[in-house]
Amino acid sequence: MSYMGIKGFGFFTSCLFVVSCSHDPWVPDAGWQETPQRGDVAHCDNQYVSRMLVDETEFGPDTHGLLLKGFFNRCEKTLGKENLGKYEQLSKSVSIQYEYHRSKSMKTVEFNVDRNLLDDFKVEEIGETIPNKEDRFFFKTQLFLQPTKDPRPLVIVKCGLQCELGNASLKYLLAILYDEGPFHVLLVPNITSRSFQVQNHVITAGGLEEGRHLVSIAKFIQSDSFEYKNRVSRVHVAGVSLGGHAALYASLYNSFERKPDGEKYISTVFAGCPVVNLKDSIEGLYDGSTLGNVFEKYFWKQFKEISYFVPVAGQIIKDIDEKDKSMIVPQIFAEGALDYFKKVTASTEWGQAPFRGVKIETTEDLWKFNNFVEYSDYNSTPTFIWASQDDPIVKSPQNIEKLIQKHGRVPNEFYQILLTKHGYHCGFTDAYTWKVAGETIRSIFVSRSPELMAKRRMLNKKILYDALVRPLPRLDNSKFRERLQWQASIGSTKLKLRHQFGDWCDDDEGCMDGVFETRTQPNVFAEKLIRIPSLDVETQQLTRWANANVFVSGRYLGWLDKREHPQTASWYQYDSPGIHGEINSINDNDLSPAYKKEIIKKTIMTLILEGQNQLVEIVK
Repeated sequence: MSYMGIKGFGFFTSCLFVVSCSHDPWVPDAGWQETPQRGDVAHCDNQYVSRMLVDETEFGPDTHGLLLKGFFNRCEKTLGKENLGKYEQLSKSVSIQYEYHRSKSMKTVEFNVDRNLLDDFKVEEIGETIPNKEDRFFFKTQLFLQPTKDPRPLVIVKCGLQCELGNASLKYLLAILYDEGPFHVLLVPNITSRSFQVQNHVITAGGLEEGRHLVSIAKFIQSDSFEYKNRVSRVHVAGVSLGGHAALYASLYNSFERKPDGEKYISTVFAGCPVVNLKDSIEGLYDGSTLGNVFEKYFWKQFKEISYFVPVAGQIIKDIDEKDKSMIVPQIFAEGALDYFKKVTASTEWGQAPFRGVKIETTEDLWKFNNFVEYSDYNSTPTFIWASQDDPIVKSPQNIEKLIQKHGRVPNEFYQILLTKHGYHCGFTDAYTWKVAGETIRSIFVSRSPELMAKRRMLNKKILYDALVRPLPRLDNSKFRERLQWQASIGSTKLKLRHQFGDWCDDDEGCMDGVFETRTQPNVFAEKLIRIPSLDVETQQLTRWANANVFVSGRYLGWLDKREHPQTASWYQYDSPGIHGEINSINDNDLSPAYKKEIIKKTIMTLILEGQNQLVEIVK
């Protein structure tokens, strides 16, 4: 299951207890581009999503939930035509291959924070010896900065239950936001991860605690103590599953915090398939069902491992009759977390508004303060929530539907809620294709980043072919089908453009391969500034970016005719004009309103300035 699926809970990265990893390892490449043909009025592609959420400003971000609800209702059948079976999706989700730790742009950083106020914030480079004090938390994060001179928004990404760095859900979101998007990204593991529990000798869970961490990280990133402060224009937060619970509470804490200029530390929060009510979600997960038993087995595996390092876990193990364990996992969760909260809330200094000074002395207190619905009225941070009706893990009636009842009105300044029919547990990229789901998430953040909106401009470049390709076959309009895909390769300055038409290239009949010549001084894809790829991970990143962002077109308003080659590649740039050298571009201001309207209507990004005969002459 793509994007997140069940992966946010962490343990499916090893296919434990569920299903053998029968799906072949796969590298996300953002998929094929199926260019709309004349007469296509469905507009069920990522270009339409981008236009609807970013380019059309008539309604604004306060209506994005409603706009997307209409889009997914209309496009349900079109986008879901290649859905996998449930267990095949699970197998696929854990088979994702993305060794992002090999990326030259990754920086590993360890945060060292005060457990009470979380204002005394320090950051240490990995490798230094840090004393383990009982009044501080320590956790590693992974930072990815875009190679651009202009400041960019940074998205803090928090994953779900028992999720470690390197988990599949982090790979999906890193690919969508960093590789394919214009954002810096900071990956943060969950506080229920084994590494966090062992290093800090505690058991704790839920947004009440974890949301504070996210706000404190956001504050630190925008402080003079952060080495890369000047490269960050604003901070957003994205959390999935139990990490979505943390994201929701971050939006709540953030509502009471202000920078010296009066702005909030976090601009926008995205919560995917989020836990809303911690008690109902934990009890609904460990319910003795087949799926619940899977989670129970992994819970016990990790719980026994940490019992040697976490005193309360060791004591609980001694006290448990191991018979019928599945029925007591929620109580163990509560008992372990309560041990921590009793100690820290004994101090009147604990916490941040609106929970500063609260006392947590019973499990009822623990569950009450971790039910976001009860405190959601205090939130004033723009928050986008995406969940699905068929989620068997974080069930919608006990979670997202409770928020819809309170905050489902439109327009809504603070809550945009999208409940789609499909998605399983955040498997939106399989339910609605990688391109559409990825563009939805990116556009939510772009639309809330004025500095990106101000610099957003279309660039286009003529496609040059290395060899004269054979003419396209003559096809009836009713039979004409076309799609394209980019592919980078190690040591090459060029991107291969795979162009399929006819019946999806059956038996290699009706296929055409072209090569789009790129330049490195400056790189024609100046948005990414990627040098000639020297590693597999760099070719993957460039391939993903091109397939997600670069659109190709033919003559006349971008439509690819049945007798012509792709002629122009177009994409959006977010850097200041001219910062990377001269690149052929079309300025929206140079186009007449009627012409722009026609381009938007057909969801095509470019104009075609060269004919096929001229193109062939250039290649020769």
